[in-house]
Amino acid sequence: MGLSVGLGSLWLAGCDSSSEEGDTSSAAASTTGGGGMLTGTPIPFSNGWVPFAENPFLIQGAFYTFKDNPEDADGDTIIGTSLITPESFADSGAQICATGTAGKVDGKNTDGSDAYDDFWGAAIGLNLKQEEGMDAALAFDAAAAGLTGFSFMIEGASPIPAGGELRFNIKVAGDSNNYCKKITAAGANTFKLSEMYQSCWMNDTTLPTPDATKLEAIHWQYVTNTSASYDFDICITALAGTTD
Repeated sequence: MGLSVGLGSLWLAGCDSSSEEGDTSSAAASTTGGGGMLTGTPIPFSNGWVPFAENPFLIQGAFYTFKDNPEDADGDTIIGTSLITPESFADSGAQICATGTAGKVDGKNTDGSDAYDDFWGAAIGLNLKQEEGMDAALAFDAAAAGLTGFSFMIEGASPIPAGGELRFNIKVAGDSNNYCKKITAAGANTFKLSEMYQSCWMNDTTLPTPDATKLEAIHWQYVTNTSASYDFDICITALAGTTD
């Protein structure tokens, strides 16, 4: 069970380029920090797959991992250095765990800007509407399903690394923009769709929020910076949907 495609011209098969705009150390904090219990209705998953029959929102899709520009897809001879394993969660049981490295931004675009398009990081993704046996993700209508946001449990040996940043992203079908918020702590985190803004690293709450009728995927992304690379070790041990 396969991958989604992603943001703008840098979205390869299952690849998120959402940090290309620059250093995001000042990105807005998550709606709810770590600790406590999940909010909302459980969305069970097993072996990297969410079956629609086990949640009232009828979400169905695969979890997957992806990383920055491993094959110079944009032809600029710059290759990202981030790493993440495993490639598949087919045998992962009741949790989604990944380890890897968010590589340092170590290159320049032709205009002299830092090459965040090539060094955007590494991520875990989940398609929200995907047919069994098909790779492509379809548009999921969260508004019709009564879904207003997501709650999830973050654990692991180093889910929020020193000097690093973990961000929660929303991918909208047919939209090259990214809607996101920073995750500030391990434990339970809750994000409302209405509080996730386009290009969250700009800290501009006047920018649009995601179209809830066309959600495609959610991502947990380790964002790069120009100072240093860093390692991460994360487990997503529970997922829920909120309705208020």
